[in-house]
Amino acid sequence: MSSELCKQILDRVIDGYWNWDVAADKAFLSRRYCELLGCPPEETFNSSIFLTLIHPADLPGMTAILREYLEGSRESSTAEFRIIRRDGSVIWVQEQASVVDRDAAGKPLTMVGCVSDITERKLAEQDLKTSHELLRNLSAQVPGALFQTRLSPDGHFSTPYASRGVMDIYDIRPEEIAEDASLVFERFHPEDRDGIVASIMESARTLQPWKYEYRAIVPGKGTKWLQGLSQPMREEDGSILWHGFITDITAKKVMEMALKVSEERYRRLFEVESDAIFLVNLTTGRFIDSNRAASEIYGYSREELLGMVYTDVSAEPDISRSVVESGKTHVPLRWHRRKDGTVFPVEISGGYFDIQGDHIHVAAIRDISERIKAEQFREEALEQLERQVEERTASLTAANEQLSREIEERKQSEMELLDYQRRLEELGLEISITEEQVRCGIASELHDQVGQCLMLGKIKVDSLADSDLSPEQQATVKTLERLLEKTIHDIRSLTFQLRPPILVQAGLEAAVRWLADEFKEQHGLLVEFIDDRQPKPLADELRTYLFQAVRELLLNVAKHAGSNRASVTMGRTNDTITIRVEDTGSGFDPATAIMRRQRSGGFGLFNVQQRTQYFGGSFTIEASPGCGCKATIIAPLVTAADHKTTS
Repeated sequence: MSSELCKQILDRVIDGYWNWDVAADKAFLSRRYCELLGCPPEETFNSSIFLTLIHPADLPGMTAILREYLEGSRESSTAEFRIIRRDGSVIWVQEQASVVDRDAAGKPLTMVGCVSDITERKLAEQDLKTSHELLRNLSAQVPGALFQTRLSPDGHFSTPYASRGVMDIYDIRPEEIAEDASLVFERFHPEDRDGIVASIMESARTLQPWKYEYRAIVPGKGTKWLQGLSQPMREEDGSILWHGFITDITAKKVMEMALKVSEERYRRLFEVESDAIFLVNLTTGRFIDSNRAASEIYGYSREELLGMVYTDVSAEPDISRSVVESGKTHVPLRWHRRKDGTVFPVEISGGYFDIQGDHIHVAAIRDISERIKAEQFREEALEQLERQVEERTASLTAANEQLSREIEERKQSEMELLDYQRRLEELGLEISITEEQVRCGIASELHDQVGQCLMLGKIKVDSLADSDLSPEQQATVKTLERLLEKTIHDIRSLTFQLRPPILVQAGLEAAVRWLADEFKEQHGLLVEFIDDRQPKPLADELRTYLFQAVRELLLNVAKHAGSNRASVTMGRTNDTITIRVEDTGSGFDPATAIMRRQRSGGFGLFNVQQRTQYFGGSFTIEASPGCGCKATIIAPLVTAADHKTTS
């Protein structure tokens, strides 16, 4: 094959190639490579200029590779890195390079290489990375094994996730390597183990994708050739986590090794391309040349391919013929057929030129099966996720509506219950107030009517004592006097219990002093009364209520506090009266005491609270078990404005 033909072929089938005279440090770049870099074709390149185009993050790795070439320790390389184009945009490229000639000392004299724009693939890899969670559920359908491997800062390897395919690859269950991946390392072929570990550590150091082909010895299955491909990422704790997959490439490696024996020197650049490359004589439609990748992808040997026409590898021969005849240079998707009948998707790039009178078509064909599968998996996963979201949303909406209805019904029931409870409390309060009014009326009747009549009767009986009566009559009169005195005393005592006359005649302060004396006499409770001696005008009903409230609080002290001392403090603050009843007894829980609505002789703490609020005041209790109690009543006084309103 002539150099002119090679040049025209390479200009059409790959994104770029170069030839570097190492001794002179002068490089030739193909036209398409210059276009890829955004440089004019006439620009002169050397190693220093080229290094300025490499992305800073990738520069150390590429510099290291270049150093190995110059030292004579490297024969060839395949590298993926980023290039900063002249316009400032960044693209990803894959470069495959090798040494053509060396001097007597083994130093390189001439190097050649080709590059491919892999930006689209890199973007697709990023998309696949973000879709990992969705693809995990579908991993059982993916050939090979998907995995996550973690390298901890202490050098420990673990495999947090591995698909079931790892059993086919290594005959190891995923759970066996979840915490410790040493069992996988034991499967590595002894001759490959050091290289594998070194490549993994290099990937961890540079955070560049790990891609490695190696042998593994699987018990009962012999030696396998495997290919690992993964993307590393650094975690917050410094660990390195790889996401990737491993495939069995034993058949591929066997074919590669068989074809490698028959490779020819002039085909080095032609063969480093990973896509299938065909040269087609458009006059006859036959293949006139193909590279190794074509045989690998289609399953035919090179000799078999050279005996075929281009429509023989197409699953759509009529469409393929139409595309070639139309002169299209790029076809994003077509379907081809392998030797075993498998139909697979391809992307075709190519060109057309004439050499020595023959019309030649060169086509670079890329197998995009994995890309299509990934896209299909992603679309199916997204569709499934959308369906699940719609179903879940509908379910949640229905549940929320039902819950809202139940909440609304419960709120309505609670409101009705609270209203009913409020009305019961108001009714109870009204009944209590009515009872108090009836007591006051009865007390007034007993004092004003019955008491007066009994007193008049006693005067009449006393007058009989001076009369001339027989001893029997005198004894009867004495008995009658004692009965009248007892009845008058009982009525007076009952009147004081219902409504002490002193409360009406002398006011609340005098009534409370009298009450203190009563508690000392009846219950043995020493009550200290403290008054600020300021005027405290009160409405009649409020005055009666406050007296009853103080008596109820003192009664609680006498019965429950376990103390024989208490104090009642009464004072005026602006237009309110404050009454405080204190003891140093056993104390209690105020919340429990207030909510206890049972009556025991008086009207209880709950009624004290309710009736205080009814009169526009407030009632508070400060108490705790073992610390005594302080009850405070604050109520409004009658003001001048109240007198005017009443008038």
